[in-house]
Amino acid sequence: MSDGIGAFAVAKRVLGELTLTVGQLTQLRAIDRKYQQALFTLLNGADRPPTSAEIAQLDEIARRDILDMLTPDQRMRSGGH
Repeated sequence: MSDGIGAFAVAKRVLGELTLTVGQLTQLRAIDRKYQQALFTLLNGADRPPTSAEIAQLDEIARRDILDMLTPDQRMRSGGH
């Protein structure tokens, strides 16, 4: 996972070069905070990296949240549905 984990990595994959508004960047930071909190809760203090399945689950939630914040035009340009 060279891109790392978190909502910013998901956004990079989903949005590519799409430019976000200042408000959307604020929303993306909130989505990343939600992602990181969910990851912390999921691991529950375990001294291990998250599994691929755990990351996939969190990534899907972040992907949906990211697509939800886009305008219809941005969603079309990003390839999201």
